Amino acid sequence: MSAALLSGTQKSKYRHKRARFLYQFVLYLSPVILLTSIFPLVTPRMAGIMVGGVELPQIILAVAITVPWMSQSVCLPVYRAMGDLLGEREMNACMRRFAEYWMTTSLAVLPALLFFSLPFFFALNWSLTTLLAFLVLGFLNMLFSQLLVIANLPTDSRNTWAFAWLAYALALFAFPAVWFLPPLMGIFVMLFVLRGHLRHLVAFKRLDYHVVAKEMLRGFLLGSVLWADKYLLFITLDGTMNVIAVYMGLAPAVIAYNYFFAAEATKVDRAVGHLRTIIESKGYQ
Repeated sequence: MSAALLSGTQKSKYRHKRARFLYQFVLYLSPVILLTSIFPLVTPRMAGIMVGGVELPQIILAVAITVPWMSQSVCLPVYRAMGDLLGEREMNACMRRFAEYWMTTSLAVLPALLFFSLPFFFALNWSLTTLLAFLVLGFLNMLFSQLLVIANLPTDSRNTWAFAWLAYALALFAFPAVWFLPPLMGIFVMLFVLRGHLRHLVAFKRLDYHVVAKEMLRGFLLGSVLWADKYLLFITLDGTMNVIAVYMGLAPAVIAYNYFFAAEATKVDRAVGHLRTIIESKGYQ
């Protein structure tokens, strides 16, 4: 009887663990689920809205292609700034470190964004007004991406991540013509999470320029695996590519990528942390 009871307890724990994993996995996929559902609904409402002679959906699509690639590049320096704290799972210490370095690491967004914008400007014959709108929208989305690093800290919950993306998606759905509102809403959510550490923003600590450049280059190369071809396709087709076909083609890779972070990333982090501890304790011989 005790064996049967133990077996029942183990099954209950297994079901609870599986339900928790599925919940966390859905949270990981929340931006994909929300934006894939909302974009087809709001795109017709944006039709006819012109910014500098270019339709608003084209600018938003240009940002949607650029930001995932750029975010790999501009977020790695943020992780590097918190590197020695990530394995300790000390949320307050990580958020304080983030706040101390964010104002300087966010400056890295500007040259990267300008680099990505110039092919659009020349190949698609954008006006300066259109370019400015792209730069503003891209910059806001990149700041949001950097703030999402907080939601990626080694904790046991992805609720913050989902809430921030929900605010982003609701703003897009309710006011699609106010193109700068969605990233602003996401930023406000993440700044609220960071509220206890906002005073540390004025620390203006910075990484060495060589470290920032190295991390950004590494992120650029990592992001190019998924996004370089979409970026070039968008330019080649004069900004008129089939968005649904492209993003549906990306779905398997995105799901697999998020599955890794939901199921395996914690194990990898622990293994690396354990290896680092062993190396530090044994020294080099």
